[in-house]
Amino acid sequence: MRRLIRTTSGVFLREGSKVLALGPIADSALLDAASTATGFAEGAIDGKIVAPVSPGKLLLVGVNYQSHADEFGMAPPEEPMLGDSSGTAVIASGATVPLPARYPDFMDYEAEMGIVIGRACETISEAEAADYVLGVTPVIDLSLRDLLFKALIAMRAKKDGPALGEAKTFPGSKPLGPEILLTSGINLNSLDMPLTMRVNGDLRQSGNVAEMIFKIPRLVAEASRKGRLAPGDVISSGTPGGVGMVEGNFLRPGDTLEVRLGALAPLSITIGEVAS
Repeated sequence: MRRLIRTTSGVFLREGSKVLALGPIADSALLDAASTATGFAEGAIDGKIVAPVSPGKLLLVGVNYQSHADEFGMAPPEEPMLGDSSGTAVIASGATVPLPARYPDFMDYEAEMGIVIGRACETISEAEAADYVLGVTPVIDLSLRDLLFKALIAMRAKKDGPALGEAKTFPGSKPLGPEILLTSGINLNSLDMPLTMRVNGDLRQSGNVAEMIFKIPRLVAEASRKGRLAPGDVISSGTPGGVGMVEGNFLRPGDTLEVRLGALAPLSITIGEVAS
C-alpha cells in the first residue's frame, strides 16, 4: 500500500515503514511522480504536515449511502447528486476550526472519502476513470444546518436568500488528509475501506466505502461531465448514517473529531471558539 503525504518541506511517499522523499512537487505532477518512484529506504518525514493537495475544485456528493438516506427517510437518488464547494475551504489535519460568528449553533459533521484527481480530464467514461484518479483520502464535510435549511426554503419559495453553497463552504469547512492512498492497480468499483467518525472519542459514524450507492468510476465520470477536472481536484463522495443533526449532536468549542479511512493515518481537527 503506497501512501502520499505532503509537508512544508515537500512530498513523501510511504510504503509500509519505508519512506521516499520526492521533493517539492506541484499537484499537477503528483500522479506521474508517484507512479515512477523507486528506491524506498528507512527514513523520516520532515516538516509540518499540510493538506496533501490544494484543490481548485471540490465537489460534494449528496446521499450516497443507504444508511444516510434511511436516517432522513429519503429514497436513494437515481443519479449522483453533485454539488460545488471550493478548495479554499480545505485545511490540514490537526487544525482548529472556529465556529462561524453568524451561524455558530448548528455545525454538523460528515465523515467522507475524498477522490483525488491525478490528471486533467473532461467528459470521460466510467471505464476510463481509473486512469485519472491519484487516490483517496479522508475528508470531514462540515456544514451549517440552519443556514442550509434557510437556503432550501428560499430556493423552494423562489425567493432571495442564502445560497446552498454558503452552508457548505466557509473557512476550514473541508479538512482533508493527511495521507492519500494511491489507487493505481486497485479496482475502484470494489474498494473496501472502513470509514468512521469519532467525536470526543465516541463513535458517531461507522460504514464502509463499499456501501456507496455510486462508486468511484461513476462519480468521476459524472463530475467530468460537469466541467474540466484538474490535478488535485477532489470529489467528496458522501457520508454514511450517523450525522449529528439526527440526534441533535451539533458541534461545540473544544470538540475533537477523528475520521479514519481504512489503514490511512487519521484525519483529526478541533472545533474552536466562535470566530470574532
